[in-house]
Amino acid sequence: MRLQRMLGHATTLLSEHPDNIVVIGCGAGVTAGAVSIDPRLKHETIAEIERLVPWTVDKYFGPELQRRRKQKVEVHIDDARHFVLTTRQKFDALTSDPLDPWVKGAAALYTKEFSRRSRST
Repeated sequence: MRLQRMLGHATTLLSEHPDNIVVIGCGAGVTAGAVSIDPRLKHETIAEIERLVPWTVDKYFGPELQRRRKQKVEVHIDDARHFVLTTRQKFDALTSDPLDPWVKGAAALYTKEFSRRSRST
């Protein structure tokens, strides 16, 4: 929990203008939730590969997270690599839930290509 909160808070605190942030992976919603509470944030995009994850998070953690998410958080059900490589959106920062490289879809997030593309997004 501490690591996930730190990832979210560090993303907004270290960014000069954290207006538009993308979070890779929803997980339990802790990283995304930590990002969403920064009052400077205008829009947060969560790229999640598994369709059931955001639904499950809302079911079990919804009451706590819903009040923060209503207007500034958007969920894309898509492989994060594909999303970042194909979106026309520009982001001020990118963070992710802690992802094990052997988990479905995660290995592509540890490539030089993805790292370069993330910096230009």
